[in-house]
Amino acid sequence: IIFPDKLLELRAAAAAAASRNTIIFPDQLEALRAAAAAAKTVPTVDRPVDDSSPVTENSTAAVMVTDAFCGATVVSDRFLVTAAHCIFDLNHPLNAVRLGELDFSSDNENNSAPVDYDVQEIIVHPQYDPESRVRYNDIAMIKTVEKITYNEFVFPYCLVRERPKPKTLVTGAGFGLINATHQSPILQEAELKVVGTAECENIYKNEDYEPQLRLLYPNLLESQDIICASFPNRSACQGDSGGPLFLDDDEGRRFLVGIVGAGVSCRGSGVSRLPGLFISIADHIPFINSVLFEDLGTE
Repeated sequence: IIFPDKLLELRAAAAAAASRNTIIFPDQLEALRAAAAAAKTVPTVDRPVDDSSPVTENSTAAVMVTDAFCGATVVSDRFLVTAAHCIFDLNHPLNAVRLGELDFSSDNENNSAPVDYDVQEIIVHPQYDPESRVRYNDIAMIKTVEKITYNEFVFPYCLVRERPKPKTLVTGAGFGLINATHQSPILQEAELKVVGTAECENIYKNEDYEPQLRLLYPNLLESQDIICASFPNRSACQGDSGGPLFLDDDEGRRFLVGIVGAGVSCRGSGVSRLPGLFISIADHIPFINSVLFEDLGTE
């Protein structure tokens, strides 16, 4: 995993490694060397549990982090955004991402042609701590070896620069739990409604989930990089992490609002009465741009 403040040093080490897809952990740099192992403001305009719908044409750019069963979102022809914990939860290097997958239950899809892209490098937010359970700054950028080919299912999202206001309708997408025991083989979408962070905290407290919330977010949610969103019988669940929370404007442009975070709302159940927790894109525009612009300067 490559941190921006050590980018040049780690890139040099990565170039010397045998595999072009090596992921380098800063605290294990020497051992790994030896082993050679998008902007607009939010338009005024709400996942996927029980009351969700399969994705259809002109819908979500379907992306998954291979083997991690996490989501990601295309933001340029070489980069995707995902949740950092998806990367660190793997017990092996992340080698590829799959774009355009709509249905894992079928090898003969009529409405998509999934493509795997090899991973060149991963850049994690410098303030994300993989050794901690804390999930602030839970964002990472994935760079592909080859340029991404766009189509009606795979395309770059625009990036919001302002957080959505409470009651804004947004959409979440993923392959997460759809009931207590089953994960969806088909990419699902559901409308959600943004909930203010103060109200969101109170909901968790009233449902006696504040202790679980504090395990991941010890300073709770106010003034942090978290967006809450919910709707009756809808939320983001296991398998959705890293996937998009988005909205479309009147001109048909798709804006990435958030990333599905490490929530506690429906862990193991598939249903939720608690708001889902998402990493705010607007809070991380400087990080995203620093990665995109630095990459442009190296090409």
